[in-house]
Amino acid sequence: GSHAIDFSRFLAGDITSVLGVQQQFVTERDKLDGSGKGVVDVDDATAFMVRFASGATGYVESSWSAPGKKTRAGFDVIGSTGSIEFNWEHMGELIGAISGENERPQTTFREGLKSTLVEEAVMESVHSSVWTEVGQS
Repeated sequence: GSHAIDFSRFLAGDITSVLGVQQQFVTERDKLDGSGKGVVDVDDATAFMVRFASGATGYVESSWSAPGKKTRAGFDVIGSTGSIEFNWEHMGELIGAISGENERPQTTFREGLKSTLVEEAVMESVHSSVWTEVGQS
């Protein structure tokens, strides 16, 4: 989820609030040592709506449970004069088109902190089932 948050922020700016849900599809798995089944205590999918400081809205979905998919991450941006669809496998093309360069943007500690604050707000929203403000860095 953190990479999807980073990418969303790169495209639309800071996220101000979120409303999230999580789902666990697999509750137990075979233990690696072959001694039986073990309890799974992590979510398999997380999805959340976002409000950006710019006034834009969005939807982010992340899942570990997508058999047969290599990296299907992507986005759709719909604007007043057009739209664009993008698949993560072509990231270099997008960055070059946006920045005029062919290098990936560098991430700072502060940018990582902003994404972590979004993740924390999503987790709070999952438990409270209400829109949750993102903390300030």
